[in-house]
Amino acid sequence: MKNKLKTIFIYLIIIILVSGCVFKKAEKVPKGGITLYKVSGDNINTLSDYDVVGKDKEYQRDIIKHQEIWGLIKKIVVPEYRDKLKEMLIFNGEKENLDAYVVNISNDTKEWRIGVAINYAYNKDYSKSKRLEYNLVHEFAHIIALNSDQVDMDKKKQQCTSYYTLGVCTKTDSYMNMFYQEFWKDIAAEHKKLNRLDFYSMNKNKFVSEYASVSPVEDFAETFAFFITKDLPESNSLYVKDIKVLFFTKYPELMEMRDTIRNNLGY
Repeated sequence: MKNKLKTIFIYLIIIILVSGCVFKKAEKVPKGGITLYKVSGDNINTLSDYDVVGKDKEYQRDIIKHQEIWGLIKKIVVPEYRDKLKEMLIFNGEKENLDAYVVNISNDTKEWRIGVAINYAYNKDYSKSKRLEYNLVHEFAHIIALNSDQVDMDKKKQQCTSYYTLGVCTKTDSYMNMFYQEFWKDIAAEHKKLNRLDFYSMNKNKFVSEYASVSPVEDFAETFAFFITKDLPESNSLYVKDIKVLFFTKYPELMEMRDTIRNNLGY
């Protein structure tokens, strides 16, 4: 998203396994890149096999696993959003301590790349926990929240009266702005003043995970991942983290999406 859109978040997921989100201008040769695919509807076609050696060469040759990963992505990125997904990258996550990410590859947030670390995707403990499914839903949430239908690229920060993040102004009725206004507007100053761990320890009941306390954008994505992959909390819950999950139930299209993804994943 323009040149300002350059933010990287990294967090621990299972002992040494990590996941993150990347919002930046896509590199010509992605770090850890193994194979880059062009997404065309339900299919992927090789755009580039990067010059790799050793274990990465084995990963590159394992086309069956590439197709399996794409099959999982298709179960999560529902058809009505798949036209926004233009590239899929198979990479080695050890290079940047990442297991999955999304990156905007256009100047207007219309086109996105999703990257999956093949070395983590097929780690026995990792796959057993279904962590990749969870993290891919998390990454998909960023596309839902920050795609060109949800932001106003023409408004500069000083013109923006809604939530401004990562160099873009969210639309007034966007999912992200509505989420921010309801759950972050009153705590934004406290979040800015305190370090993240102190902020989280003082607000644990407001977040579905520690990583959600990083920012409104990450809170949205983490909460959406809970909304999709977990059972819904009781409607009368007083915990803010539960009320956040229930926020998504207000949107019929997101409830339908939840049913579709959960059915696709066998929940």
